Amino acid sequence: MTLTAHKFPLSRKYRDFIRSVQGVTAEFLEGTTASGKTTVGAGVKFMYMVSASPKRLHIIAAKTTGIAEKNIIQQENGILDLHRNAVYCGNGDRKAILDNVLKLLDGHERIVAIAPHAKGERFEELPVERFETHTRAFIKVEDGCNRQCAYCVIPRARGPVRSRAEASILNELRQLAASGYREVVLSAISLPSYGLDTGTNLVELVEKCAQVEGIERIRLGSLDPDMLTPEFIARLAAVNKLCPQFHLSLQSGCTATLRRMRRVYTAEQYAQVVADIRAAYGDRPVSFTTDCICGFPGETVEDFEESCAFLKQIGFLKVHVFPYSRRSGTPAYDFPDQVHEREKQARSRTMNALAEELRRDVLTTYEGMEDEVLLETALSETLFTGYTRLYVPVVVSAPGRKSGEIVRVRLGSYDGERVRAALC
Repeated sequence: MTLTAHKFPLSRKYRDFIRSVQGVTAEFLEGTTASGKTTVGAGVKFMYMVSASPKRLHIIAAKTTGIAEKNIIQQENGILDLHRNAVYCGNGDRKAILDNVLKLLDGHERIVAIAPHAKGERFEELPVERFETHTRAFIKVEDGCNRQCAYCVIPRARGPVRSRAEASILNELRQLAASGYREVVLSAISLPSYGLDTGTNLVELVEKCAQVEGIERIRLGSLDPDMLTPEFIARLAAVNKLCPQFHLSLQSGCTATLRRMRRVYTAEQYAQVVADIRAAYGDRPVSFTTDCICGFPGETVEDFEESCAFLKQIGFLKVHVFPYSRRSGTPAYDFPDQVHEREKQARSRTMNALAEELRRDVLTTYEGMEDEVLLETALSETLFTGYTRLYVPVVVSAPGRKSGEIVRVRLGSYDGERVRAALC
């Protein structure tokens, strides 16, 4: 029997685990699922396996447990119709893959092993030594969320906040530095919640990460503005290795909409956090990126215009705009005053156009500024793309340099895709 796995960065121990099934040869490949769909988002681990002979064997394993796996199974109905012999397992049940495969080979038609999150569940360690084709490393430091936003299924799918052990994070960071990585991104489901369950906090972690030799830049994932206290902000601003780019989750610039979303801050409080960050950095430049939803249930034209005005007020470097997606199992699914899909798409186009206008305005203010760039993709022997500490996308000619190196540049004009830069 031959198993082929698609699009699943499975850790070495689990690859060996599956290969240990007698009579099974496992080949691990990168790609989309057999249906051609990518059914899970960035950072979510996904495995699809199907045997060539003598039996068809279909295994799905996903990063989360519960709701997410059920959604994946529903989306893969076409495959299920073709491959009736299947094992479905959630991330927490992954250690049972071998036993379940053996049961399947012994005559079981289908095995579903998806357990809900348990209270007191610990963070699962999945260390990574290298990121192929990436010049920056990513370390997940926390999983789960304690909040109950009206549109979000994550608390049910991922469970409560679970923080990774600080020692484990620092050990992986040292290994990544030894592998040549100079920039690391700390990611999480609820990044500012790091340490709530272990008695520490995100600021202490950032300060300790900055002490790791070889790591020159630390970048943070998405942050909830209401969790950024003045002390938190002041201590972050004092970490020189921290990139002064803050992705502050917004979702809407209209306070009435935020309340319907069950977000725990107002637009005014968000603006105050931005002002506090800018004040903490003083004369040093700092940039802001965010996410914004268009067409949430009950959002009027006036609410939408207020949200757009707020984006202008802050002056974001980049705004990820999303039309509201109605998800079953969330409170917002049953909210009244659902916005028509055509209207959501129209508002999304309007906000995207505004976001690009704001991006151009912000990048214009950076012309002539000097900053450091992590060289990433080589377009030729001398031409590279990369990002500055402020998360400005650049293209620069850097003869004699290579991907993964950090160089100092002077920023030029924005061409609609990247900023033209020159070595200092």
